[in-house]
Amino acid sequence: MRCDLSGALLHGAKLRGADLRGSDLSSLDPLTVEAAGARIDLEQAAVIAMALGFELG
Repeated sequence: MRCDLSGALLHGAKLRGADLRGSDLSSLDPLTVEAAGARIDLEQAAVIAMALGFELG
C-alpha cells in the first residue's frame, strides 16, 4: 500500500490480491500483469483505464 512503483519493471508481475491503493501505477501495463483481485482506488482505476485506451469524462 502506498508504494512508488513509477519506475518498477512490472511486466509479468503477479499482483493478484495485492493492496495497491495509493501506489503510483503510472508505469503499469495492465495487459502484462496478473492483477485479478488486486485492490486499487478510483484515481488508479482512471490511470489504468487510460492505459487501456479509454477516454474519461
